[in-house]
Amino acid sequence: MKGKIALYSRVSTSEQSEHGYSVKEQEQVLIKEVVKNFPGYDYETYTDSGISGKNIEGRPAMKRLLQDVKDNKIEMVLSWKLNRISRSMRDVFNIIHEFKEHDVGYKSISENIDTSNASGEVLVTMFGLIGSIERQTLISNVKLSMNAKARSGEAITGRVLGYKLSLNPLTQKNDLVINENEAHIVRANL
Repeated sequence: MKGKIALYSRVSTSEQSEHGYSVKEQEQVLIKEVVKNFPGYDYETYTDSGISGKNIEGRPAMKRLLQDVKDNKIEMVLSWKLNRISRSMRDVFNIIHEFKEHDVGYKSISENIDTSNASGEVLVTMFGLIGSIERQTLISNVKLSMNAKARSGEAITGRVLGYKLSLNPLTQKNDLVINENEAHIVRANL
């Protein structure tokens, strides 16, 4: 009997809105890969939606996938990109090592990574490092942007119950002002 193929998808809210690759789109690409290159195999989807890739904490689908790997239920893991597995280089290495310990292959569809050969292992190292660098760059850019807004007096928060952003005509910057339509909810809970 053939083993099952695990299809792992993950997207954080910011990535989905900025780059437009939703979990459903990732799953469709992975299912097409199974149908085309793994006929006759069963597959199961593992999806962490709206969860950061900085580590595996708080990612129930990844934890379930790793348990299924340990329980020898999985023969191959597919993901759209390696950074869907994790953006932490340490986690990438640990997860791929766990796969290898249980004779589970890994393939990244968009990056053409296949850990069943030596070049695939080199690519895991390269793309794992790139994912880690991308994460650090994103963190730096967000901090820089938030600090610049704070220094200029702009509100750096998202939506806050009881308040709204309003353009200040004198400073031409957004100020937080009381939203009277919601303020009663906040006042009632004080």
